[in-house]
Amino acid sequence: MKKHKLGLSTRTFIILISLSAVFLLVTVLIQSTFFNSFFARTKKKEINEAMTSVITCISYDDDSLQEQCENVALYYNVCILITDESMNTIAFSEGAADCPLARMDSNALRLMYENARNNGGAYSKEENRSDPLFPPNKMQDDPHVDRHDPGQRTSYFKVSIVSTDSGLSRVIFVNAQITPVRNMTDSLRIQLSVLSLVMLILSFVLSFIYSRQLSKPIIEMNNEADKLARGDFDVHFEQESGSRELDELGEKLNHAARELSKVDALRTELIANVSHDLRTPLTLITGYSEMMRDLPGENNPENLNVIIDESKRLSQIVNDVLDVSKYQSGSVTLDKSRFCLTDEILAITERISAFTSANGYIFDFDYSEKAYVLADRTAISRVIYNLVSNAINYTDSEKKSFEIKQTIEAGTVRIDIIDHGKGISQEELPYVFDRYYRSNDTHIRSVLGTGLGLSIVKSILSAHDARFGVTSSPGNGSDFWFSLETCE
Repeated sequence: MKKHKLGLSTRTFIILISLSAVFLLVTVLIQSTFFNSFFARTKKKEINEAMTSVITCISYDDDSLQEQCENVALYYNVCILITDESMNTIAFSEGAADCPLARMDSNALRLMYENARNNGGAYSKEENRSDPLFPPNKMQDDPHVDRHDPGQRTSYFKVSIVSTDSGLSRVIFVNAQITPVRNMTDSLRIQLSVLSLVMLILSFVLSFIYSRQLSKPIIEMNNEADKLARGDFDVHFEQESGSRELDELGEKLNHAARELSKVDALRTELIANVSHDLRTPLTLITGYSEMMRDLPGENNPENLNVIIDESKRLSQIVNDVLDVSKYQSGSVTLDKSRFCLTDEILAITERISAFTSANGYIFDFDYSEKAYVLADRTAISRVIYNLVSNAINYTDSEKKSFEIKQTIEAGTVRIDIIDHGKGISQEELPYVFDRYYRSNDTHIRSVLGTGLGLSIVKSILSAHDARFGVTSSPGNGSDFWFSLETCE
């Protein structure tokens, strides 16, 4: 049973919503877990800054000191008390709504003073107490109050002993609450809940829109790919998706569709070529065999030779098709040996000289010295034979001449087979070594074969890691060449 899979749009939507939900959940957890400690650290920092500000003002006279004390207390939202060593008040300001300093007796103040004096002039402490705004008896009736910790608040006290310019000692008490008040906590909780809900809705909408935009070009590509899989090469993959990767994928798929279209056309042409080329020898074999059977006196060596020749031609066509497949699949093992490439070319040209002379062809083999190579002799001979046959097929009907050049340079030997035919257009040059390719130009003689000759050349030379190519232009003939490393 095929497992049901979610679409890309749905998967993207779920991922984005999940990420948004996790982000909001983490935010809420961090807010609820670390808010109190963050508030306490921030408030302690403000108390320290307030103490530093008061210390800079301690040399003022009493009236000015009171004014500065009030300014600092209001700015930092703290309570400030300045006394002498006998705990007599010199300046006092309630900058905070809840000020424990105002309710502390002289004994409690003196105790903190003694601790500061014994500690080098500075002392600080935290003190837990009940919230005066929410006494326990009232809080028990409030359903929103944590009954395990009713009305607990934490205050922070900082004490410093400093000397004035006149040598008098002053004791500075700074105090503030470092536990957030309930109305602040409740307000932040409500704000955070509303913000989370709004963000979740916004994430839902944006995730839906983004997932649709992301998946739309991929879905369209998938639909076009289905057409391509069914053999419809007239497809177009969108290249304006807004995503660089998808645009590049669309470009590559369009290129693949064009190449597949060419391969399909070449495959169709191959079938037509093979059918035509196979039909001719089969027709001759059948015709001559029936004639020898039905007509007295026709059973002679000449007719038998025709049947034998056409059988060989038929076998060669089949072998060409099979050889291309073998070379392309890499199943052919090269039998390399050292041999004289020059002598091999001379032998091939000698074998075809009877045909070329009888039909008026003239060719010239130009070389200065013999070249030896390490290669598969049979395969390289086939390369030369195919290239020479190709030159004969496409040589101009009036000139009927071609030439073979051998040049040795820097440890390599290069063979050029040059014809004087009509040449090949620049549009066709990249495809001349492709399987099934055959030029559309007319030529001196009817071209036999399946169009696999140059493809076989390419496969053999590629197996030898040899360099090869063709240079041509319309009206100037073609130069097919390859080069191999020489050996002593």
